[in-house]
Amino acid sequence: MAPNPPSIIVVNNNNTNINIMESSISITARRRVGTGSAPLRKWIECEVEHNYQNQQYQGGSCDEKASKRVILLRATTIAYGIAELLRHSRLSSPRKCIPVDENNDPASNTSTSFSEHCTIDNFIVRELQAADCSNATVAASQSNKLFPTTTWNWDDIDGIDMISTGSSVNIFEPYFLRCGVSDHGNDGQPEDPTNIGRYLEVDFSLDGERATQPSTCEEEDTRCCHALGVLLHTLFYNLSPSICKQEESCATATGMVEFRLPRRKDDDSSQDNDEGNGEDNEEPARKRSSLKTSTGKHSTLLQLGYPSSICLLVQCLLRCEEEENTCRYDSLDAVIKDLHLMLLDPSRFLFDNEPSLESGSMQLLFREHKLYGRENEVSVITDAFCRVSSGRREALFIGGFSGSGKTRLVNSLTARVDVAGGYVITHTFDQMSKDRPLLAVIAVFNQLCLLIREKNYQRSQAIVMELLQAFDSDISVLARLLPNIFAICPELRSSMQEDERNDQVTLRSMCFTLRRFLRVVSSKAHPVVLFLDDLQWCDNSSLTVVESILCDSIESNSLFFVGSYRSNEVAEDHGIFRLIKSLRAYGVPTSTVALEGLNPVDLKTMISDALCIFPRMCESLSTIVHTKTKGNPLFVLEFLRSLVDGKLLNYSLRKRRWIWDEDLINGVEITDNVLFLLTSKMVGLPNNIQSALKVGACFGLTIEEPVVSMLSTTPDYSNILRDLEQVVEEGFMVKIGSSEFKFVHDKVQEAAYSLVPDIEKNKFHYSLGMLLCTKSKGKEIDGIASAIADQINYDFDLLSSESPELRIEVAIINELAGLKARDSSDHVRSSSYFNCAMSLLPTDRWRTHYEITLRITFLLAESVYIRGESAEGILAEILEKSCTFEDKLPAFNLLVIIHFHSQKLGDAFSICYEVLSQRGEQIPESLYPPSQAIQLIEETSKMVEKISYGDLIAMKEMDHELSITMKFYNFITNVAFFSKPEILPFLIHRMIQLTMDYGFCKYSTMGFMIYAVVKISRTKDTEVISTASRLGKTALTCSKKRFQSSDQMVSLYCVYYGLVAFHTEPLQSCADMLQKGFEAALSRGDIGRASSNSVQYIKCLLMAGESLPTLLDKVNSYLELSTTYQSTTFFVYHTIFRETIFALIGKGGSTNPDRHPEHQPAEGANPSILDAIHFHRAIQAYWLGHSERCLYFADKFFQLGTHRGKLNGIEMTFINGLNSFQLLKKQNSAKLRRAGQNAITELESAASNSSWNFSNKVHLLQAEAFSLKGKNEEAEASYASAIRSAQFSRFVHEQGLACELAAYHYNNKKIRDPMSALSYFNQAKQCYIQWGSQMKVDVITRELSNLQIATGPVADAPARCW
Repeated sequence: MAPNPPSIIVVNNNNTNINIMESSISITARRRVGTGSAPLRKWIECEVEHNYQNQQYQGGSCDEKASKRVILLRATTIAYGIAELLRHSRLSSPRKCIPVDENNDPASNTSTSFSEHCTIDNFIVRELQAADCSNATVAASQSNKLFPTTTWNWDDIDGIDMISTGSSVNIFEPYFLRCGVSDHGNDGQPEDPTNIGRYLEVDFSLDGERATQPSTCEEEDTRCCHALGVLLHTLFYNLSPSICKQEESCATATGMVEFRLPRRKDDDSSQDNDEGNGEDNEEPARKRSSLKTSTGKHSTLLQLGYPSSICLLVQCLLRCEEEENTCRYDSLDAVIKDLHLMLLDPSRFLFDNEPSLESGSMQLLFREHKLYGRENEVSVITDAFCRVSSGRREALFIGGFSGSGKTRLVNSLTARVDVAGGYVITHTFDQMSKDRPLLAVIAVFNQLCLLIREKNYQRSQAIVMELLQAFDSDISVLARLLPNIFAICPELRSSMQEDERNDQVTLRSMCFTLRRFLRVVSSKAHPVVLFLDDLQWCDNSSLTVVESILCDSIESNSLFFVGSYRSNEVAEDHGIFRLIKSLRAYGVPTSTVALEGLNPVDLKTMISDALCIFPRMCESLSTIVHTKTKGNPLFVLEFLRSLVDGKLLNYSLRKRRWIWDEDLINGVEITDNVLFLLTSKMVGLPNNIQSALKVGACFGLTIEEPVVSMLSTTPDYSNILRDLEQVVEEGFMVKIGSSEFKFVHDKVQEAAYSLVPDIEKNKFHYSLGMLLCTKSKGKEIDGIASAIADQINYDFDLLSSESPELRIEVAIINELAGLKARDSSDHVRSSSYFNCAMSLLPTDRWRTHYEITLRITFLLAESVYIRGESAEGILAEILEKSCTFEDKLPAFNLLVIIHFHSQKLGDAFSICYEVLSQRGEQIPESLYPPSQAIQLIEETSKMVEKISYGDLIAMKEMDHELSITMKFYNFITNVAFFSKPEILPFLIHRMIQLTMDYGFCKYSTMGFMIYAVVKISRTKDTEVISTASRLGKTALTCSKKRFQSSDQMVSLYCVYYGLVAFHTEPLQSCADMLQKGFEAALSRGDIGRASSNSVQYIKCLLMAGESLPTLLDKVNSYLELSTTYQSTTFFVYHTIFRETIFALIGKGGSTNPDRHPEHQPAEGANPSILDAIHFHRAIQAYWLGHSERCLYFADKFFQLGTHRGKLNGIEMTFINGLNSFQLLKKQNSAKLRRAGQNAITELESAASNSSWNFSNKVHLLQAEAFSLKGKNEEAEASYASAIRSAQFSRFVHEQGLACELAAYHYNNKKIRDPMSALSYFNQAKQCYIQWGSQMKVDVITRELSNLQIATGPVADAPARCW
């Protein structure tokens, strides 16, 4: 046992001796509760003894490796505490513990001071104990142990006390960091606790002055470091019995050891100097340790089995006075930083790493998931996502060279998205798939459905219900676009019938469908992150999708779009920059981030981590690498790997660390592109692996499992699966599932593709495609048809030399690929595939290959039309070459749609007439005399008068051939509704007759619906109107029940809720359903019906008193759509609406025809447009107070004769009645009296079927009539009823109007009730404010001012409650 340390005599400036004993009261007082303490020497002896006894008493059952690591960690923690304590003492003002010479020159005595006081006997170790400190010390002394525990942890070290200075340091880990630091997971196995680092901090318990600025004396710092090196060498040397293997040493409590470290066979002696004389000898340069082995010789720490990091640290401290030593320490700060790094990540910077079991050699330990030098960028993307999580949309674009870390930056956000309950969907574009990127974007959203099921299964049913509510009967459109929607709810598949593809889904309609989908699935609770990588390879259609879903003005959602691109591979006119400009113009928050190469400091940290060497010791290598790679992270990784492969960066088994020759590395010739390094490495691989790389690269970033499986059946690539697995072992690809492979980086895929000479690329693609084509006979290839077609089409001209049979097979593959592109709304790509298929057919294809020619020609015509190009020439070829009339029907069908949407109603009618005539139907050109139409309506009424919902449901299904006839009757009825309404009675009679005789089909409903419209337009009988409305509702309900996803719903919604339902259902409900009809039509690409639904929707909202600013936003969004779709009719109607809303808000607008020449009725103009123009001018005139002008336009409106039974007709009757009563106050006119009375009668009739929509209007008309006649009591009661009724129906504009007219009534000269007038004016003002009409607010404000001027100041009257 070592004797107790002597008292230390310290001399101060006054030459006064001070004895500081080990048991200093000042130190003891600073110990934290629950700690024990002992001199450092005693602590070392106990560590050795404790470890030895554990080995002996437990029979070697304890983990020897773990025990050694714990000792190393504890010792390193003590070293860290000593270094911190010494540094803090040096930064403090001169104290009594530092000897000073007579000339007051402390610098001259610094070396002596640190040499004498940096000794083992000057430090006390404090360690956390479970028992009471005093009792533990007694128990330890009795058992010859310092600490009574049989096991210890490296986090038990509590602090260090320095006897000579009376100072202490507490060592601790902040509570919030106690989870540890480690990136060495191992396949789910429990983490070795000694691998988990700790972020330690220190707290000093030092009386007296606080620390001052550090010394700037370099010589003083050097001497301090050397003294610390001597101390640490002594510390670790005396702990060596616990580090050396038991079979190689004999440990005792005295700490002496004798052993010989065996040489390893594979140690490279040519690169390592002799251990005793080389540069790694840790023997002190100036002063040797006083602790010796039994042989009397110094043993190096490396020989004793210490990790190379400990050896290097001690060596650099001991040799810090050698100026030629570039790795020497120049300050205690640098030492503390390295010691802290050891404890923070011991598995990397403290313990020696071992060679890989798989390769048998040492590998560079790159941190796979760490972002170096991107703290600011991480903050930008994290902050953006936090904003998105609060319920908004945002976009972030990341530019940078390939390999700059763009993808890894985005991946750093994944964990945060998971915590927030969000979804991350990603796709990486590549040059191989740049012609079909839209398919990939759709696939990303399809993948979102699977993520929802996996991560939020409990809410999946709720999501399904929300989707059904949002899409209603149009759910089939979503399911066709995103088939994985069935993964969320499989029951949805069984409840949804197969929908005939009558819709013309375009890119814009597909975007609209995705908008509707995201409104449901994305929210604050579940934000969606869409990451599209390598945007430089995408096309404008993909960017259009992004723009559309971000610029959703109707409804907000939590969507975060992140796009990355290679900034050096895009021109200024690339669509990326147009997208950024467009998003910003629309008001979507859009940020950009530019990733440059790593700066030298961050690069040094990256290399330090890879080599497991302190950053300061690899600075020279880092400088060279930065010069050659410009700090590009991927380039750096591949360059370092190339240095290892080239033996310029070696792992020394004897020194147990990486070594290199700076001159040799500096002389390496290298281009400034990582592609060179990757290609060079690939060229050196065996031919079979190179072949696998080439094949994989030809299919893009990923080669799919079906492709691999099919290639493996060919003689040339029978071993492709095994070869690809070897590519994985080389680190170029990763394996997904059983046989799908993906390149680890797009640059790796480019390097692999460059292995194919440019002159041979097309031929190589072609050969792969033909192999797959040959093996695909009789197999299901829908999933890979595009991949096969793309490979063959690279050298399409070579097909001219192939056999006719093979050309037909390739044509069918292109047809399948075209269908796949069509289903994803990529009609540019689909038409390309169909064109390729057509060109492969022989010149006499209509004779030799009739069926496939007919099929592909029609598919091509359909794709061309949806792209916005003329398809009439292609359809004319079909009509000319088809063998049967039945084969012409799809072409006739598409021609009708083309003519109808282009407003060529006459041509559309003629085609329908021809088709129906060919199918045996006789359609009259007109119904004359008119009694014939009346008779047909009566006959139809008899057929349907007793029909019920149950009857319609029980009807049999109409056969297919007859349903085709009904389909063209449906077409001609829609056309006739606008162009030949006089023959509608015959058309609906025939449709209902066929239904009653032969069964129900999805086109039958339109016959019942148009019958209801015609019936209502020809009568004022409330019972008849009620019956007709009920029939329309019954037919609609039956159709939804029998055909859950019928494409006819968009038309039925427009007809029923726009022309029928308002007679019996609230306007607000009608508006909601019309909006669904609009959305369904737009999702199907039916811009005509979308336009019709939107017009009826805005009309209902306007008459229901919707907030005018909100209404204006909706109209503006529709006007944008009309411009986008180039729909003139769409644009005209909503322009008229906008003018009216402007006038009502007070932003302008005039009813003067001369002010709006663009709205002047043209000769032969569409009666519906004339109806709208006159209606809106009359409405504007009335609200603006122009009674005479209102009367003029009302007369023009009624003269058209198209108003009967329509909502605008009833509304105009109401407005004209109110206006007539206003004019009667100025002039006595029989015409005006009749108009007022007729309005009351007609509105009473309408109110009998819908009190919600019309009762308030009846009361207000009656109030005005009573007021005009001087029946004040009746008038006041009617005003009150009108106000209550309007308030109940939520018609705020008409509630305000009733209050305003009541105020005028109370303010007339005969009554003069200013208090009541004031009350009603105030109520009217509040209603108009709520409506958003500043124009009316200004009018009421003036009336209030005039009222007070005329009567004097009047106290505010209380508002009346209705």
